[in-house]
Amino acid sequence: MGKYTKASKWFSVLLAVVLFAAALAPAALAVVPDRPESQYVLDSAGVLSKSTEQKIVKENRKLFEDCGAEVVVVAVDFFGGKDREDYANQLFNAWGIGSRERNNGLLLVLAIGEDDYYAQAGDGIASYFDGAKLDDMLYEYLEDDFAQGDYDEGVLAFFEAAVDELEDYYEDPRHNDPYSDEYADTYEDAIYYERPRTSGFWKLWSIISAL
Repeated sequence: MGKYTKASKWFSVLLAVVLFAAALAPAALAVVPDRPESQYVLDSAGVLSKSTEQKIVKENRKLFEDCGAEVVVVAVDFFGGKDREDYANQLFNAWGIGSRERNNGLLLVLAIGEDDYYAQAGDGIASYFDGAKLDDMLYEYLEDDFAQGDYDEGVLAFFEAAVDELEDYYEDPRHNDPYSDEYADTYEDAIYYERPRTSGFWKLWSIISAL
């Protein structure tokens, strides 16, 4: 009887591993998307309203014209099987967010299916948008709405706050160095903030432990 019980438990463990891997399979097939025609917002997860998308595009056009900065928002289902930092870095590089000279882009990525988000700033504004500042902004403007599934409201609040911060930053004459209308094509030492969450390993361990 003891041998049968032990064998059954290990079979259950193996089954849990297989089911967990199968659940991750769709995410692994995903890739970093191309930059959309709108340049500033991509909502493949379908969580943003049309009015929010229009506002993001409109305000970014003015912001880029004024100082070369951009606040880009991307909402996807998964990070494509990648670590969220790697995903964001690859996206930041591929899209060339911000002015080439100033490297002053700011990226917000939401992975709805993973219940997670990630934000980073280019190294040109990293001294201003450091980890502590991004932490405070994301908790103040996004976290509560994100946790409740009100993604549109949270994204809009964070976006507007980020634009205000960038406008204030470039009002300082010390930051008005020359820039072009070309997008940045390099990424170095970006500052990021990630939402605390349970990793896939610990989720799997919790399943096994419960058996």
